[in-house]
Amino acid sequence: MMDPGLRTRFLAAGMPKHQIEAALGYFEQTGTAPAITSQSEYAAARETYARMDACLPPEELFSRVARYILRLGVQLSEWERCGA
Repeated sequence: MMDPGLRTRFLAAGMPKHQIEAALGYFEQTGTAPAITSQSEYAAARETYARMDACLPPEELFSRVARYILRLGVQLSEWERCGA
């Protein structure tokens, strides 16, 4: 089941609507954020991560939103580690 809270957070973070459905579907199927495959995706993911992380209340630390933010952070770290 798609998480309306996560969709709302994506919108608040400025993610384009056409990317939200793909990100939600991928997260539902795999439990992780989509892989970053280009510098433009990296820049967009960094912005989304910063906005979502900045507004995550402490009481939501174990929510699906928090899990997505964590997974997105892992993808960002992987991109940075690989020197891309």
